[in-house]
Amino acid sequence: MHAGKDEAGVAKYDARIMYAVPTPGLSEVEPSMNWNPSVVAGIGVVANPAALYNDMHSYLAASGVTGRCLFLLCC
Repeated sequence: MHAGKDEAGVAKYDARIMYAVPTPGLSEVEPSMNWNPSVVAGIGVVANPAALYNDMHSYLAASGVTGRCLFLLCC
């Protein structure tokens, strides 16, 4: 897999892809759960979500986006 130019910038989040595993009972009752995107493609999970949140908030604030714009969608 080709490493992106920003890979070094996101390494500090210790991101991983985790795959959901439906229980046998759920698979029997609802077989389509075996094709759920979280089962097939996985979900990106970071070790420290607070660090990611703080960095995203800092980036948006530096770009002039306020909490009012984020929550009211009225920029």
